[in-house]
Amino acid sequence: MKRRIIFVLLLLILSPAFLYSELNLMEGIYSSTKTLDFEIIGNKIIFYDLSDNTHQEYFYTLSSDGVYDFIEFNNEKYILLNHYSILYFLKISNDDTNYFGGGSLKGLLHRSAEESFEKYSASSYLTEKNGDKKISYFPSNLNDFHNYLPWVEGVNGYGINEHITISMKYLGPVDNFVIYNGYIDPKRMDLYKANGRLKKASVSSRDFDTFEIEVKDTPNPQIFILPEPTDKFTITILDVYEGNKYEDLSISAITRNRNLEVYPPTIQK
Repeated sequence: MKRRIIFVLLLLILSPAFLYSELNLMEGIYSSTKTLDFEIIGNKIIFYDLSDNTHQEYFYTLSSDGVYDFIEFNNEKYILLNHYSILYFLKISNDDTNYFGGGSLKGLLHRSAEESFEKYSASSYLTEKNGDKKISYFPSNLNDFHNYLPWVEGVNGYGINEHITISMKYLGPVDNFVIYNGYIDPKRMDLYKANGRLKKASVSSRDFDTFEIEVKDTPNPQIFILPEPTDKFTITILDVYEGNKYEDLSISAITRNRNLEVYPPTIQK
């Protein structure tokens, strides 16, 4: 990563980034996989195994460290990515099961309502060496945050005016996109603040006038509505939340949701 060289005096005058948290879980049954549903009732989570019609239930607790929200049940702690009816649980322990649970509220959003776009390209991306290993932060990493490898711009500084182009050539036009901001990795939670995060961007397409979006400083999913459906659009970086260690802008994923009728009017347009 590109190291930041900063003085203590600069640290004293930098204003704190806006922290965003959604610690209220929406009650209901969520679709997770073809064989697993789970239900939120009060402070209880119930998992339904659809393959053998069994279930397990646990009491859960919620907490936050000011950056990540957490859910804990069955003696396991998970990062909680939560927005309205979308929930994901990212396991913090060091076993091989990094991703667990997650889904959309049943009856509102159908199974696998959230999906990747067909193609991601960018004006630049970062490649760096980690010992003998070379790591590339390709724009294609934006299709899924489960591998915990984001897209990172590859120019000096924070990538102002760098851009990401997203297309859906064969699956038809889209009317929204979902941003998972920053470097999300439950094994290295410090990387979220260490790297830059998207703060402001413009969105352009041949199908609508260019408009700007404000992105909150949170790893929770943020949903943005496009003015008109399109099969190709470009997101250009205008401003960032600066990292406390690296001069890099990181975005973990950009997906889309196939059914937004149920979302509240607070979603940006």
